[in-house]
Amino acid sequence: DHGPSGRLRFAHIILRDALYEDLSPSDRIDWHRAAAEYYASRTGNSDGLASHCETIAHHFQEAGIVDSALDYWEQAAAIARSQSAYADAAVRFKQALALLADSGLGSRARVEREIRLRLGLGGALITLEGAGSTDAVPEFRRALELCNLYPDSPSLFFAVNGVWTYHAMHCNSEAVPLVARQRELADQLNSQTAHVLASSAEGTTRFFEGDFNVALAHLERATGLWLEMLQRRVSQGKAGPSLSHTMLSPLYNAWCLALVGRADEGLELAKHTLAQALDLGTHSHVQALSYISTIYETTGNYPRLLDVSRQIIEIAEENGYVSWLAIARCTLGKAIARLEDPAAGLAEAEAGREAYRALGGFLCLTWRQLHLAEMLRLNGRLREAISMVDQTLAASTDRFEHFADPELYRVRGECALELGEPEGLDWLHRAQRMANSRGARLFELRASTSILEHASDSDVAQRLETLGAEIAGGIGETDRERVNRALAGL
Repeated sequence: DHGPSGRLRFAHIILRDALYEDLSPSDRIDWHRAAAEYYASRTGNSDGLASHCETIAHHFQEAGIVDSALDYWEQAAAIARSQSAYADAAVRFKQALALLADSGLGSRARVEREIRLRLGLGGALITLEGAGSTDAVPEFRRALELCNLYPDSPSLFFAVNGVWTYHAMHCNSEAVPLVARQRELADQLNSQTAHVLASSAEGTTRFFEGDFNVALAHLERATGLWLEMLQRRVSQGKAGPSLSHTMLSPLYNAWCLALVGRADEGLELAKHTLAQALDLGTHSHVQALSYISTIYETTGNYPRLLDVSRQIIEIAEENGYVSWLAIARCTLGKAIARLEDPAAGLAEAEAGREAYRALGGFLCLTWRQLHLAEMLRLNGRLREAISMVDQTLAASTDRFEHFADPELYRVRGECALELGEPEGLDWLHRAQRMANSRGARLFELRASTSILEHASDSDVAQRLETLGAEIAGGIGETDRERVNRALAGL
């Protein structure tokens, strides 16, 4: 019978199975080989290859022609990845890995093939499940173990980067020495992709440690290299999802700009990156939207946060991007809590936080806890908000993620003052000093504003007015209104 695509197929699976069972084992092998060769000879263009690549791999595998099957499974995985079908890509990478033991490849060639397949599988898994995926890390570790057998392997850098990604996502101190190793390997490779990833790794590590000035320098370098690479590949007609894993550079750069008091520049960069991402596949699209939502969350633009979070949820649900879906539920909850219903927003954000944590997500969990504490405060649950902040700070002692500490201190101080506890002012001063030492101008302004709201000292007012004037063009509208109200109150 004719199937939906016009190709002939058996009218019923029972007919197919009955006829197949009538064939002798040797005839089956001959027919599988003939089918594979037939389809392979009729795939002269990429569309044909995309349609039949998996079929060809299956028939070569059943015919016992393992190396040809390996080639086509890997091609099938690459095609799926180029189409943002990461679940399909993961299945096909696994099919290829299962055949490696029977391959006729030489030892070095087999190792290089396994490294490539492991990295591909790990990349597909973290795209679907987030960088904290516990399913992905064994693939990266195995790839690194194999690379260490052949230190001249061109894949060594990418194996180290994969392991670093996992440790960074889990806020493990093991991530820190891997930053320097990536930088050394990138210099040896002299690859622009490796340089982008190495600079991005250093920038994001310093970012989460809270050293914003150093982080910004590395992220700006990575962003410049990424834009050059993007423009070159666009001109060559080679832009695609392969650029997605390097796109974090401009997105973290944009977020860092917002935190150092240059929110307008950060939002402009994030929107420019989103415009590029629209041509790089659905995962790049949802990734760029997620960082725009984070900037809106950071600067307090809750109407836009509400809209963008809903867009992310729609795309993430449709494509199975469970990590981005969990984060979007957190940001949607924050917007709902601020604009509509504090209790409903808190419930939504808590559900998103738990889904994110269940996926192995630890990086930015401190940031999520901060916003949950603010939502508890909106609900009048001040003691619970203080308890959440205290637990978050206590849990962060063994982590390298401290970028949100000034905000945690500020929220802790504001809640204490609302409860009539004078020690809250000490927490605010601590937040102000820490933010100042790290270059987090937005956090510093918020702490200074809180101090001003609880003091009438003219020196405090003068210092804040100077600070507000310095960065008035780079803070969010919500903070700007708050500063003006505080100054007017004096």
